[in-house]
Amino acid sequence: MKTKVIKTNTSELNKNTKGCMILICILVLTIAYIISFNFFIFLLVILLAWITYSYTVKIPKTSFNEPNLKSSQNRIISDRLYSILKSKTSLTDNEINQLTEKEGWEVIYSIPRKPRKAKIEICFTGFNPEDKTYLTNIAHNYGLHVTGSVTKGLTFLCCGDNPGNVKLKTAKEQSSFIITKQEFFDLIESGDLNQYL
Repeated sequence: MKTKVIKTNTSELNKNTKGCMILICILVLTIAYIISFNFFIFLLVILLAWITYSYTVKIPKTSFNEPNLKSSQNRIISDRLYSILKSKTSLTDNEINQLTEKEGWEVIYSIPRKPRKAKIEICFTGFNPEDKTYLTNIAHNYGLHVTGSVTKGLTFLCCGDNPGNVKLKTAKEQSSFIITKQEFFDLIESGDLNQYL
């Protein structure tokens, strides 16, 4: 025995359901009006609330976990993964379309990351604003990373006439090199900075 599948248009079904509900509500309201005026107002408020709710609530067509598919019917990966694969790999659209979500992320994570170039960090403390700006510009010109505080990766703490006690203490505790302005110039002139990388 074969089963027949009946296709229905959901928008028609929703219209019919709403129409029936409105007719039922009108019938109930008419009866309520005959019985009691207060009850009528109560049901009228409920009817208005239901109509407002039914016309404003929209059910989403996709679930949260379902990937957002592009126009290609073959693609089974999310838009986000697709754009990452396009920008980070030399894969063609056809190759990307044949990947699953899991395979796509495996490709992304297999791409070797560029190693970060280690930079020498220096912090200037105890200088007037003009000297600090001058020293900072020199440090930048020689490829040093200038910080405003003592960081974990700090290589040098260059001290002026009034260095901060907390900065000095922290730099000593983490074995950063504490140097003077003249020692800073000597390091730059000698070219010995690379030995601290």
